[in-house]
Amino acid sequence: MAIKLVFFDYGDCLVKLPKDGWMVFANEFFSKRGADWRKQAEIWKELKPLVNKGSLPLSEAQERIFKELGLGEKELLEWRYADLQFHFDHYHLFPGVKETLARLKDGGYKLAILSDSVTASSVRLKIMEHQGIRTFFDADFQSCDIGAVKPEPCAYEAVLEHFGVKPGEAVFVGHEKEEIDGAKALGIKTIGFNVKDDSEPDAIAENFADILEIVESFR
Repeated sequence: MAIKLVFFDYGDCLVKLPKDGWMVFANEFFSKRGADWRKQAEIWKELKPLVNKGSLPLSEAQERIFKELGLGEKELLEWRYADLQFHFDHYHLFPGVKETLARLKDGGYKLAILSDSVTASSVRLKIMEHQGIRTFFDADFQSCDIGAVKPEPCAYEAVLEHFGVKPGEAVFVGHEKEEIDGAKALGIKTIGFNVKDDSEPDAIAENFADILEIVESFR
């Protein structure tokens, strides 16, 4: 069965996530405004699963947090601007991403992103445009928009149904075992990239540029 669709996880797959840098950024932001970053982190830990699945809008979660911290609308607007700017400045593509996406696109494959994220697709697309990769993708699926997270079957199925392809006509590229296993369980071919656990995808790409050759081997 010919492969028609290749879809990717976003964080730590297309881009490197600056985890430590994020903590420093958030700590500095709240400390400068006389708020306890640790309290913010505790509240966010409780609300994040709800935002991730779209049952609580990110804007409402942020409003709750800032109210708890004694911060107002001005500080919230400052946070939203600073947060977006942080993504622009610190979410860097892995080597070879642009070139490989271009080659996949030229090869006639449909391309998409499936990400567990509190960031709505409208915002993610702005970030992708800044990174220079927006035009390569035919669709972007964020868990907070579709109401499902990987490895729930309906998360992957949302992508397949959008493009009208069967599981055997799709490839999922990810880096976490449970997400790769979730795709495999549906009959989707899998490629592991930046894998750091005991994942067993159908193939592993040591370099991002290897993905095209692997996808073509699935034909």
